[in-house]
Amino acid sequence: MARVISTIVTAAVAGAIGFGLGVYAAPNENVVKLREAIESGVESLKDSLKKDNAPTTEAPLVETPAEAPPEAPPAVAPEPAPIEPPAAVAPE
Repeated sequence: MARVISTIVTAAVAGAIGFGLGVYAAPNENVVKLREAIESGVESLKDSLKKDNAPTTEAPLVETPAEAPPEAPPAVAPEPAPIEPPAAVAPE
């Protein structure tokens, strides 16, 4: 069990060090280019989703007052039955 935990911790530390070195050593120009490429990809994805989900040009259906169903009267809760006290037990 300790060997597995040690392996996981070692991999996490090595990954963090590698990531830090990669960020430190990467030229700023390449990072900017990568960010622009990612942002343009995200924008194109958003645009394609907007086109797919665009509303149709047909007029929406609107209910006229003549077609509206009549309003139902408010529901009234039934009154609960009165609670009778329990019958007293006669002493013997």
